[in-house]
Amino acid sequence: MDILKDKENWIIKISAGENIDDTLLFEIKFKLLAAQWYEEIKYFSFARQRENETYFHLLAMGKSIVPFMIQELVRGKNVWFAALQKLTQDNPVKKEHIGKPDLMANDWIEWAKTKNLLW
Repeated sequence: MDILKDKENWIIKISAGENIDDTLLFEIKFKLLAAQWYEEIKYFSFARQRENETYFHLLAMGKSIVPFMIQELVRGKNVWFAALQKLTQDNPVKKEHIGKPDLMANDWIEWAKTKNLLW
């Protein structure tokens, strides 16, 4: 599945073999909200990113979005640390990695592997 945006519309491309079920619809909702959030926060400070209304809509989706957030970290979107910590009540980031987004992302990715959250 790919989600793209042209000037005014979102385009969702679903592979021929993909079934449109509740899980896929949930993932689409996450990806659309995440894309909207990325657009809205691109010039915000870290603190202001978490004050954004779309961020609260993402958190309201609950723990089920954690695997999607981890996939975003794998893709290099290193903005999910506070949300992951809030949703999981965990923080696997090593002290020496704090402030180093790529290393922090790797810590979360390794954490996800131990929890079987990567596919």
